[in-house]
Amino acid sequence: MSGPTIKEQPRNVKGLSKFLFGERVFKARSIKGESQEKIAGMIKRSNGYLSNIENGKNYASLDRAVAIANALEVSLDYLAGREDYLQYKVRSMG
Repeated sequence: MSGPTIKEQPRNVKGLSKFLFGERVFKARSIKGESQEKIAGMIKRSNGYLSNIENGKNYASLDRAVAIANALEVSLDYLAGREDYLQYKVRSMG
């Protein structure tokens, strides 16, 4: 006998909302003043891919989420909702 099956949420990390992640990607990109095209190019993906992430239609894999955070110069914790403050990474001059 088998018990009831549990429907898993596809590629969802506990507590991580693809809508929150996408909203924060959009917010960080907008504040930075960058186009979808530029950020998509930096992560070697299409504009449609980034648009789907920002609109909560798709999840980003971990490696793509890291690439997006790096391209936007924000922390992955911010994009994932673990931090509430948008702080840009500071690059050294020199």
